Amino acid sequence: MKKLLVLAVACFVASPAFAADLKWYGQAGSRYSQQKFDDALGAKDGSGYDVSTETTKKYDMHARLGVTGGKDHVDYGVGVRTATAGVVNTDYTTFNQNQDRGIGLDLAYFRYSNDWGFGDLSVTVGRGENVFAYDKMNQFLFDNDVNWDGLGWKWKMGNFGVNLSQYILGSNGGAGTSATNGASTITRTAASDSNGTVGGGATAHQNFESMIGVQPNFSFRFTDEIETMFAVGYYMWNGTAAPANATSNYSNSLHGHQGATAGSVNGTAEVGAASFFPVVNPRIMQFLVDTTLPMNFGASFEYLRNKKYYYDEFSNSLVNTTNKSIEAKRTAWAATLTYGKIARAHDWKLAYSYGKRGLASGLDYISNDLFLADEKGHTIMGTYALSDTLDLGFKYMSLKEVSNLDRNGNAAGTTAGVPAGFAASGSTAGRSHTNKYWQLTADVAF
Repeated sequence: MKKLLVLAVACFVASPAFAADLKWYGQAGSRYSQQKFDDALGAKDGSGYDVSTETTKKYDMHARLGVTGGKDHVDYGVGVRTATAGVVNTDYTTFNQNQDRGIGLDLAYFRYSNDWGFGDLSVTVGRGENVFAYDKMNQFLFDNDVNWDGLGWKWKMGNFGVNLSQYILGSNGGAGTSATNGASTITRTAASDSNGTVGGGATAHQNFESMIGVQPNFSFRFTDEIETMFAVGYYMWNGTAAPANATSNYSNSLHGHQGATAGSVNGTAEVGAASFFPVVNPRIMQFLVDTTLPMNFGASFEYLRNKKYYYDEFSNSLVNTTNKSIEAKRTAWAATLTYGKIARAHDWKLAYSYGKRGLASGLDYISNDLFLADEKGHTIMGTYALSDTLDLGFKYMSLKEVSNLDRNGNAAGTTAGVPAGFAASGSTAGRSHTNKYWQLTADVAF
C-alpha cells in the first residue's frame, strides 16, 4: 500500500499539467490527557481499597501528510496519517517507546464537478471527507477523523443544496462471526442465498454493508454578519447483522466509558466484558442549525433521533429477563456557543457546549471517541494561535451517565443480585457514573 501511495504521488508530481496545481498539506501534534472515571458504586477489593474510581493519564501524538490538486473539473487527493488498528474515530496514537509507527490511508479520492444548468453537481469517488454537514464540535453523529469510502454527492443551486452518499462499510461475511466487519469482499452461491441467515459461515449469505444518507440544506444571509444554515438529514445503515460479541462496530458501551480496568473486580464483576448494547441497522434523523453572529459569536444546535431499540436486544450474556419492554433512549442533542475565530497569529477561540446522548442514539465507533453514547454533560474548548501555523488548545469535559442502569441492564430501583467482590450497598440498583476529562494539545499545520 505504501509503495502504491508513493507511486501515485510521484506520477502527479511528474506531470507538469498537474504539478502546477498541487497543494501539499501536513499536520503534526501531541496531546496530554487525564481522565477520572467514577462508577458511583464504591466497590472495594479484598484488601479494602477502592476500585470504583479510575484515573488514566496518556501522552498521544498524531500526524498527517498528503497532496491535493485539480485540473479543469477534476479534483483529487492522496494522503496518509497515523492510525491505530481497528479504531476509525481518532488519528491519535499513544507514545510507545518508539514502536508506534502505524500508518493508515487518510485520503484517496477524485471528484468531478460541473454546472449542468440545473445547479452545481459534484461526485466524490474513493476515500474522502464526509459530504454531510454536522456538529463538528460535539461529533455525536460523525467524528471529524472519520473519512468515508464509496460515493459522495453534492448538489447546490443558490441557497439550496442536497448532500447524498452511498458509503461502503465493508462486508458482513467471510471469516469470523456475523458481528465482525470484514473487507469489502463477498462470496455467494445459490445455496448461501437461500439461507436467511446473514453473516459469516459457509451456509450464510453475505452482503456489503453500507451507509446511505440524504441531507437537504438551506443557507440564508440576513446581514453581512449574520448567516444561518439549516439541514435535515436521514441516514440508513444496511446489511449489519446482530452482534454476536462485544467487539462489534454496531454495539455501544453501557454506562458510557464504563471503566478501563478489564479483569479487575471493577472491570469484570460490575461491568463485564460483554456489557454492550447492539445498535443494528440504525435509521437516524438529524436536524442541524448553524448560525454566524456579529462580533465573532456563533451558535449551533443539533438533534438526532434513531429508530426504537429495547433492552431485550442485549447480547446473550446480558439478556434482560425482568424488563424486556424497556425502550432504550434513542435521541441525542447538543447546543453550542462560540466566540472568536482562528485566522492568523494571536487569534483565539472559545466554545462551550452542553449535550446529551442516549444509549441507542448513534454509533460510538464513528462518532465522538471521548463523549460516548449514554452520557450527558458539559464541554469547554479553547484554542490560541501562537503563530500562523502553531495552535495551542485545551478541552475539558464533565460527563454523567444517562440511563442509570445496573450491571444487567435493569433500570434504577430493580434488583439483580450482588456481584462477587462488592458490598451490598449501591451495587444492586441503577447508578450514575461520572467522567471527568481534560486535555492539552499542540498542533502545527501547513
